[in-house]
Amino acid sequence: MYDRTVKPIPEAPKGHFKTLVGITGWKMAKYRASWSDALWSQFNIFWRPQILGVLIFEGIVFGFGIGINVGVVEVPFRRN
Repeated sequence: MYDRTVKPIPEAPKGHFKTLVGITGWKMAKYRASWSDALWSQFNIFWRPQILGVLIFEGIVFGFGIGINVGVVEVPFRRN
């Protein structure tokens, strides 16, 4: 994510090798969110009430799709 509140905007270090080995990321880390902020933001999403409806709906759709596929695979192999 791009943080628009950083003033002045830092200039990214030049050099492909520095980017490849992570030096650029190390130098730019002070302008980014911390690991704890990044991880907690993921958990904060699940505490919202509107996500519950989405999770139930996706669970039903996923379960229905798995049930149909298992039934299609199972039926031809049944022997009477």
